[in-house]
Amino acid sequence: MKKTLSIIIIATISLALLFISAGCRYEATYTEEGIVDRSEIEVVSGDTAKAGDISWELIDVEDLGTEIQDEAGAVLTPVRGKFVFVSFSVQNSSDEGRTLYDMKVIDSKGRVYSICTEAYGYFSSNYSACTLANIPPGGNPLFFSASFDINLDSEELVLEVTDLLKPPQQKAYIDLGI
Repeated sequence: MKKTLSIIIIATISLALLFISAGCRYEATYTEEGIVDRSEIEVVSGDTAKAGDISWELIDVEDLGTEIQDEAGAVLTPVRGKFVFVSFSVQNSSDEGRTLYDMKVIDSKGRVYSICTEAYGYFSSNYSACTLANIPPGGNPLFFSASFDINLDSEELVLEVTDLLKPPQQKAYIDLGI
């Protein structure tokens, strides 16, 4: 029994360390210019978008700068350059549950940035973390936040939202205004 418990504890700690070390690290292919052709992206006007049965609303965008400090004074610095914080709501009008796995921000050069999960531990938010979030059908909007580690020269950022199907069949893009 003790041996099994020890193996479970070691496996849990190993997985936690793996996720922490992954943090905001990205594969090089996602930082190459032109990974997404921005001329093919149609950005919606306003702060709302619909992709299939999923409605999205952008609530707030904030440039957090070159570091995030938690309440205890620990500092997180970005790998690429600076952090951007986004809060939004999502509503599922379908008759089946969906899962929000990840969000993407794309800059004017077509570089794609995924959520920096490590940043969640460094600031408090009134909104939930949006990784592996269940979005039930027919309910009220749910509120989430995400942080992205982006290059300092990134501009004209858009948030990619989807129908939350795997793979997505419909996508929409909301201008972040920065």
